[in-house]
Amino acid sequence: MTNEILHYASPYYDPVKAHEYYMKHRELKGRNSTAGLNDEGKAAASYVKEQLTTERKANKEDTTNQIDKLREQKKSNIAAHKAAMQRQIDQLRAKLSSMSSADKQKNRARISSSISALREQNAAERERLNAEFQAQSKSLRTAQKETNKNLKTEYDDKYLSELEKIKANPAFQK
Repeated sequence: MTNEILHYASPYYDPVKAHEYYMKHRELKGRNSTAGLNDEGKAAASYVKEQLTTERKANKEDTTNQIDKLREQKKSNIAAHKAAMQRQIDQLRAKLSSMSSADKQKNRARISSSISALREQNAAERERLNAEFQAQSKSLRTAQKETNKNLKTEYDDKYLSELEKIKANPAFQK
């Protein structure tokens, strides 16, 4: 009988590697405690944090609004193109219906192929506009993610500096 204690019995767990990973990635973060502040100081710190959060959210809403505008523009472009194609199809059908029976038989195949070509053109244009919208919205979202990452660190730094100023003010100390 062995006197070993198996804390974690998995063939995939290596305690040496786990410790190395911990030592490599450990990072202590400063505390943003409002301890030592009176009620006015805590209220001031809360106000600063609220203002910074509002500013960050406004930036995100700007991107959302831009994407919504692009979506509406895409929809209107698709609708306009569809209407133009439908007008051409209606003209071709009217032309076909106004022909005599002999002319209808001669031109029916040509007009039908023209109508189907217009429908294919409409579908291709819709796909192109959708792909364009997807690319633009994806680039906006990736830019927003990068901006959010930068803004988070910037706002954290701003909050910490403002918190230090509040802590340094004797009117806000307990």
